[in-house]
Amino acid sequence: MNETGMENWDEVIEDIRSGDTDRYREIIERFQPLIRFVVSYYFRGRPDQTDEIVHITFLEAYRGLARFETGRPLEAWLKGIARRQSMRALRALARENAASENLIQLELARTRENTDPPLECAERLSACMDRLKSFARELVELHYFQRVSLKSIATRLSRSAESLRVTMLRIRTQLRACLTETVES
Repeated sequence: MNETGMENWDEVIEDIRSGDTDRYREIIERFQPLIRFVVSYYFRGRPDQTDEIVHITFLEAYRGLARFETGRPLEAWLKGIARRQSMRALRALARENAASENLIQLELARTRENTDPPLECAERLSACMDRLKSFARELVELHYFQRVSLKSIATRLSRSAESLRVTMLRIRTQLRACLTETVES
């Protein structure tokens, strides 16, 4: 550390730029806990996502090291990359969830409306619903078939609406995987 209490990483960065890539390990070891903390803020309760984004952050930082301005705080630069990667991953998850929601809504609509081919859709959905636990089946029935709002269901079950949204997200993910699996086979 220098006299201001800030670590100076310029020498390490110059060594890496000169070809001593093993020194990058020093940066990873020093900043990984901080970057993990930053990323986990965005992905609470999703350690699988956190690990992946931390890894991507350090890869992106390594690729961008040539553009890093020495003399500037490395910590802030890395945190910025972690935030951008986290936001990018969250947008991708949102798109995936929206696609999942659309697939399930379509299957449910086909089943409800008896559109062509009703028997095939109903069978696929029924088989996927049978794979769910009873609580999950009940939630799907209430929300999609009886059109009860998540807020009302949460009140009935004495749960928070947010926890119910997360539960429904997981159920939709399971149903999407099952429906995709049955369509492909």
